[in-house]
Amino acid sequence: MFSNPFRKKGIWLKGNLHGHTTNSDGRLTPQEYIDFYYKSGYGFLAITDHEKITKIDSDKVVMITGIETGTGRGENGHSYHVVLIDVYDNDEIQRRRKNSIYELFDWVKANNVIAFIAHPYWSSLTVNDLRSIDGYLGIELYNTGCDIECGKGYSTVHWDNLLASGREVSGIAVDDAHRYFIPPIDAPGGWIKVKTETRTKEDILKALREGSFYASTGPIFYNFESANNVIKADFSHVKRVDFISEGGAGFTITNDMLDLIKYGDKYRKYLSGMFKEFLENIEISREDDRETFYGNVGKRKVEVVRDDSGITSVRLEGYIFRKYFRLEITDKNERKAWLNPVFY
Repeated sequence: MFSNPFRKKGIWLKGNLHGHTTNSDGRLTPQEYIDFYYKSGYGFLAITDHEKITKIDSDKVVMITGIETGTGRGENGHSYHVVLIDVYDNDEIQRRRKNSIYELFDWVKANNVIAFIAHPYWSSLTVNDLRSIDGYLGIELYNTGCDIECGKGYSTVHWDNLLASGREVSGIAVDDAHRYFIPPIDAPGGWIKVKTETRTKEDILKALREGSFYASTGPIFYNFESANNVIKADFSHVKRVDFISEGGAGFTITNDMLDLIKYGDKYRKYLSGMFKEFLENIEISREDDRETFYGNVGKRKVEVVRDDSGITSVRLEGYIFRKYFRLEITDKNERKAWLNPVFY
C-alpha cells in the first residue's frame, strides 16, 4: 500500500527522473540539463543516460544518479527499458542486464534499488511482460518524448491492467527528454511532485519508495483523503475528474455533466440511469462565483464544487470500488494529473 503524501508533514518538490545529456544522446550537457530544469522550478533530478551513469553535483537542485538500461525481450520481440535510480556500479548493471532481465531484477531487489519500467507503450510491452517481473516501483504512465515523437506517451492502460491483476505499482510521469529546445519540444512536459520531510536525497528516495508522490503534466492536487468509505480531493481547476477502478466500476464527473444536471429541466428527456436519479435528488447552492452540487442515490452521495474556471473539489461517500481505485484529473488544456492507487 502506498502512503498518502497529503497526510505527511514536509515539503513538496517537483522532479524529473528520466532525461538524457550529451553523455549519451541528449542535446544538453549535464550542467545545462540542471540549469534547464532549475529555471522551470524543479527541486530534484536524475540524469539517466543510456548505459552510462552520469555523476554531477549541484547546489541548485538535489541530484540523484541514474541510468536507463535495455534488457530482455517482451512477447512482441522488443526489449524492456528500465530506469534505475541511486545506482553507482555500472559494471555490475551491465553484467546483470546482459544475462537476463530476471537477473537484473534479482540484483535490484537484493540491493533495494529503485527501478521503474520506461514507456511500456512505446516499447510494445504487454501486461504479461510487466507481470512476468517484479521488484519495480512503478511504470511510466506518461512520457513526454514518446508522446510528441510518435503518439505513444500514455501507458495508463498498462497501469490499470496491472492494478486489476493485484500488482501494487505506482504511476510516474517523466520527460525522457533529448532535444529540450529543438522542436518538437520534449521538455518540460511530465513530472512527479514528491512530499519529502527535508530537501535531501535520502528523504526524497525514502518518499519515492513509499509512493509519497503524484504525477502530473499540469494540474495540482492540494489535498486527498480516503477513509471510512469517504473520498475527498481538492485540486486546481479542471474540467474532468475520473475515479478509475477495475472493469466498469469507476465514476466520472465533468463540467458538461454538471451543466446537464443544472439545466436538467431542458434536457430531462435525454437523461437516463445515474444522472436521471441524481437530477431528482440534487441540490445546487451558489456563493459568489462558486457552485456546490449535492446529490445522492441511495447510500451514495456526491458533492462537487466548481467556479467559472472549472471543478475544484469532489467528495464521494458510500462508493465501493473493486479491488482498487485511482484518481485522474484533466484540465481545459487536456493536461492531466494522477494520484497513486488506493487498494481495498
